[in-house]
Amino acid sequence: MNFNTGTGRTLTRKLITVTLQTPLRDAWALLRTHRIRALPVVDSDMRVVGIITLADFLRAADLDVYEGFDGKLKKLINATRRIYSKKPEVVEHVMMRNVQVAGMQQHLVDLVPLFGTTGHHHIPILDEEKKLVGIITQSNLVAALGRAADPTT
Repeated sequence: MNFNTGTGRTLTRKLITVTLQTPLRDAWALLRTHRIRALPVVDSDMRVVGIITLADFLRAADLDVYEGFDGKLKKLINATRRIYSKKPEVVEHVMMRNVQVAGMQQHLVDLVPLFGTTGHHHIPILDEEKKLVGIITQSNLVAALGRAADPTT
């Protein structure tokens, strides 16, 4: 089974993305507003250059301990009003650069190990030109495999 077969419900095509220079406050707002846990970071040609997740925000805000959670997160996402800052200000400063991606023709079952053993929860899907066309989540994958096992659904 690949992404081009079936009903097309496997892949999330409503793309919500950010760029390297998107302010952390804006990226956080997108995650919260759309109730998602990851945003692909793309360049001007829609090529994936990274991904930013809720976990990246938590790590950057140094939220190992619950104590002071609100204050630490607000301090992270609020912009510094100085020319120079040592704290992260934009997506590029906290995102993951090594992003696992998959192609449109890749079989779904090939993605199972990525979700199961590497801790990935979101995998950007690229077209033949290496441009972002969608994203698949663990939930998408499980639903697609369920439909494949029971074609009556």
